[in-house]
Amino acid sequence: MKGFGVGMLTIAVVVVFGFALLIGGCPKQPESVAVTPPSTPAVPDEGTPAEPAETKTEEATTGLKWVEGMDAGLKAAAAEKKPAMVDFYAEWCGWCKKLDEETYTDAKVKAKAQSFVCVKVDADEDKESASKYASEGLPTIVFLDSSGKEIHRIVGYKPAEEFLPEMETALSKAGSG
Repeated sequence: MKGFGVGMLTIAVVVVFGFALLIGGCPKQPESVAVTPPSTPAVPDEGTPAEPAETKTEEATTGLKWVEGMDAGLKAAAAEKKPAMVDFYAEWCGWCKKLDEETYTDAKVKAKAQSFVCVKVDADEDKESASKYASEGLPTIVFLDSSGKEIHRIVGYKPAEEFLPEMETALSKAGSG
């Protein structure tokens, strides 16, 4: 290393260190810009009083009223003396979105859903409930009686014409069919 003096070595170290800081700092800036997803406020039907956003929401894509979260859903099912239709989903799940967009928007499915308390549970957020009800593939729809006991389930996407008989089966097992 003849000719490479202490001054040049110092400059090289400073340049490498500065470059390392620049590279190491870059990924952190975009992450801190907007990491929280926007919240979806409850949208009441015209002429009906608004319900608390943490309890029930109206899904714009489905038109069904969903109770968000397992605890709130089980409480609502007990209070209304109805079985629960619990939809375990994840934001990244394409089949879950297809279920929302195609099956839950069907007029007959929406009409039959009136017999249930419809509950949405994000399997990534509520891992305890997803594990308890063995939601290993998504979407998984678990039907529970009003006491929280499983009575029927659907694993995976089903179009409306296949989903309706499953809803009927759940209602007959719940004694509400």
